[in-house]
Amino acid sequence: MGESGCSAASGLGYGDYQHDENRKVLIDQIDRLIHFLARKFSQEMAQIIEGHVSATQFLVLRLLAHSGPAKVSQIAGKMQITPSAVTLLADGLTEKGLIGRERDQTDRRVVYINITEKGLELIRELENARRKAAESLMSRLSDLELSSMVAILDKLANTTSLA
Repeated sequence: MGESGCSAASGLGYGDYQHDENRKVLIDQIDRLIHFLARKFSQEMAQIIEGHVSATQFLVLRLLAHSGPAKVSQIAGKMQITPSAVTLLADGLTEKGLIGRERDQTDRRVVYINITEKGLELIRELENARRKAAESLMSRLSDLELSSMVAILDKLANTTSLA
């Protein structure tokens, strides 16, 4: 063993070992910060939608607003929940006038769920409030820092595997 505490057989010198340790520390910090920010965004979102719809109902509305009318089975697949759970969510949203149900003209057994104008208005209102909260949170970042953050997050999002 050399002075660094690393054997020559391991192929790692002290500098390599130190680099690996620093990288582990940085990755741990990033992991903690991502979880902290995710919690913070979740709490902000919960406050924003409170009194309007549940978090899951909001996700259904958002999906319909972005994707258009969908069958219960399609919504269930995209949200990774059961069709019966979607039906319960849809019942609550229908009662509030935020979504409607429409039978397929060619196959009357098929029912599509669509967002109403009232639902679209609510989504716009909640999305604007969410955007303002995000802007407030990131107000201390420069345009360059924001651009760098987007580039880094995009690179991570496009990584094919977490393993």
